[in-house]
Amino acid sequence: MKVTKPIFNQLFVGCLTLFSLCLGRFSAASQELKRPVFHGTIKNNRFDGKPDTLSIGYKKPFTPTGVVTTKILAVADKEGRFSFRLPHFDQPVKILVLIRHKNRSERINDGYLVYPEDSIRMDIVREGLDLKAKFDGRGAEKYNVANALDSLLTACSQKRAEGILANKELKHNLKLLNELVDSHEKEKQSILNRSRLTEKDRKVINYAHGNLFEFWSRIQRGYLELYSDKADQQLIRGNFNALKAKYKYPQDSLMIHAGNYLFNLGWQEAVEVWMSDAPLSTYSERLYMNLKTRYTGMVRERLLANLFLGNTGLLSVFKSSSNSLDSLMEEGEKYMTTPYTKKLYSDKLRLAKGKPVFNASFIDIDGKQIAISDLKGKVVLLDIWANACSWCAIFHEKFHREVWPALKANPNFVYLSINNGDKRESWKLNIGKGIYTSREYLNVSTGALGVAHPFNKHYQIQALPFMLLIDKDGKIFENKGNNMDELKRSIKELLAH
Repeated sequence: MKVTKPIFNQLFVGCLTLFSLCLGRFSAASQELKRPVFHGTIKNNRFDGKPDTLSIGYKKPFTPTGVVTTKILAVADKEGRFSFRLPHFDQPVKILVLIRHKNRSERINDGYLVYPEDSIRMDIVREGLDLKAKFDGRGAEKYNVANALDSLLTACSQKRAEGILANKELKHNLKLLNELVDSHEKEKQSILNRSRLTEKDRKVINYAHGNLFEFWSRIQRGYLELYSDKADQQLIRGNFNALKAKYKYPQDSLMIHAGNYLFNLGWQEAVEVWMSDAPLSTYSERLYMNLKTRYTGMVRERLLANLFLGNTGLLSVFKSSSNSLDSLMEEGEKYMTTPYTKKLYSDKLRLAKGKPVFNASFIDIDGKQIAISDLKGKVVLLDIWANACSWCAIFHEKFHREVWPALKANPNFVYLSINNGDKRESWKLNIGKGIYTSREYLNVSTGALGVAHPFNKHYQIQALPFMLLIDKDGKIFENKGNNMDELKRSIKELLAH
């Protein structure tokens, strides 16, 4: 039978369409396989009844430390069984699992690295006072090795504490610390070498768990604060400087998959700056330069991102001027290459000293619109708070008691108290209670927009309270306020101009 050309073309197009549909379904299925899957049971005898919920926190790959974590919830059934799936990511992500029961919660370990292809059975059991997780399934080996490495770090810390009780002499304690880190690091590498992990996974898990070197640095930083005698401090510095190169892994591109390691590596570098005899005012610049010149590529990018971004930015621990920190951050922007980090960095730079504040409008208690620009010519402390925010209440109580009495009669100062909720009656009720704000402040609200208000979006506000100190020209002076003495000095400086 002869097949005509039109019929042949139709058959060809039909087959091609069918093949495309099958290929699309296959690709979709493959994509589904790359979503990490967890299921298991909770056997918990501490609470009366089964835990209500598992709270699983995670971040996008390469997210700087301190940036708010995304959370999903998995509710256990009456038998304690649960299951959950994470979104698809191309790179490993770290998860932190909390078991929540009523108003209490317990953390399972310090987190685990999850790979896209993982399919894990996780059984959570009570061992003494602690909840422990045991793993099985595809990818489970790295979770069990992580448990072993973290337990090793705990054991090292406990043996050090026992040794200090037996002998409190500083020289003895430094020697003990060095010996414990050496012996436990040897055992750590033995655990990794005995495991069935690939060489790549061994390296990543080595960086991500049981970080004995950061422990070593942190303890000596504590000694430096504890011992004020000059000879003791020289002994501590001498021990640290003699061994700091030994107790640090060489740079490796795989480090970027262990975000907690890079944050701790930044702290190790910060401790090295602390151990120097340089003036305190130069610490920020020295730490920045060390990270910039000692590291390259994505490792450097992540270290610098951790330096500035998030609520635990490393530079926040050094007493440097806002001008200095902002100039360092602006100089470091060129090292940001990943789109997500570049956006976070750009958003943070909007808060740099001297930047004009975003001119947004809010609603006062009478329904009147009040714009930030209406307050030009006055020094403004802008404070965004929300109902049930404990840190907001703590800040308000301290400010109202320690700072406000000297400012409330000054016509050139305004406390702009912004409620971040969309419930008007709740806002009015909280003004009267005086827990988060005061009737004496200029009280406004984001109104029906709530957290979707343009001001929140412009500054990508992720944590409260959020504070800005704004000068008389409507420019940002600083984006902090937890230290009341520093806040008083800054306000005094601005009012004098």
